[in-house]
Amino acid sequence: MNPIMRHQLANDWLADLHRQAERDRPARTARLARKGSSTLPPPAHRAMALARRVLAVLGGRRPRRARAAPAEVVPPPT
Repeated sequence: MNPIMRHQLANDWLADLHRQAERDRPARTARLARKGSSTLPPPAHRAMALARRVLAVLGGRRPRRARAAPAEVVPPPT
């Protein structure tokens, strides 16, 4: 792709992101106003998120099953 066209596409993509953010700003403000001033999740949600992270970390370090020893190969009689 031509570098000039790539640059123009990147500029258009960025402008689209800015327009989307401008459209979403009033909705985000209204949602925050309905919730109240606190944007922090309730303690139960924090505890659940922490539990998921701990389980994910521990799940990645599970001991692997030992591989079976290779069967002894007996040469055919000659």
